Amino acid sequence: MKDVIRTDAELAAYSSEHLRYELQMLSYTANELSRMQNPSPQASALLESFCLHLRNLIEFFFTKPGDEKDDDVIAHDFCPRWSEKISPLLDKAAVRANKEVTHLTLQRKSGFDPAKPWNTVALFNEITAVANRFVDRADDAKLSAEVSNWLTSHHNLHTPIRVGVSITTSNTTATMIVSPPVKATEGP
Repeated sequence: MKDVIRTDAELAAYSSEHLRYELQMLSYTANELSRMQNPSPQASALLESFCLHLRNLIEFFFTKPGDEKDDDVIAHDFCPRWSEKISPLLDKAAVRANKEVTHLTLQRKSGFDPAKPWNTVALFNEITAVANRFVDRADDAKLSAEVSNWLTSHHNLHTPIRVGVSITTSNTTATMIVSPPVKATEGP
């Protein structure tokens, strides 16, 4: 349980920098992943980044008051009546991110498991719908206007991502083609 009480100004500054960053990085990685046409180390790095930022936002939006650590910042800090029920899709994604991205566990899926690909489009669209509801309900004195301005700007999360090319979004080297390292040459 949290003992630290943050002022409105502290929360506004925090959300301007850190909450906005999480939303920006989720949007950036989702958009970059939608451009990927083939599995690659870059696609895996983007996917892992997407999962990390998604996990951070899930914890922010769905941690219940009393379950947070002293230094956690959660949606309830900005909106005392905030009460969102986590969807099965986001709940499963949080567990998967914990097990498959941030830890080495036996629960990691093999590169050949048909359940290995992440549905980044559905996850992005679902968490951004939650973000928009949060911004609509949050206390304006606590939530930086920069967060809501960013959400409604041309970088907004209101527009769902449309993927033009279907690729398996999977973070595994088993599906990557990696070129051998280039040998250094000696002098001219």
